[in-house]
Amino acid sequence: MNILMNPVATMTKRHRFGVFVSSHHLMGIQPDSTRLALSSLFPDRNPHEIMAMIQQGKKCLVREGNQTCLEAYAARIYSLGFQVEVLPLD
Repeated sequence: MNILMNPVATMTKRHRFGVFVSSHHLMGIQPDSTRLALSSLFPDRNPHEIMAMIQQGKKCLVREGNQTCLEAYAARIYSLGFQVEVLPLD
């Protein structure tokens, strides 16, 4: 056995993932449409603040959970025109 290889059992598994948005395809040409889409994703937050964060190059966490559960949700957000990433939180 190669001593430089780690066995699979000892590798850490990441269980918590987050769906992040980083841009919207209409942000530069139709900012009102982008704000409307952001208000549907973040009903409890000010869409102007979130849009300002995205314009600064920051990613905004939309939802967190298990990776397999988030894949369909991320696809739905992507279909709304957002750039989406599913990233580990642990």
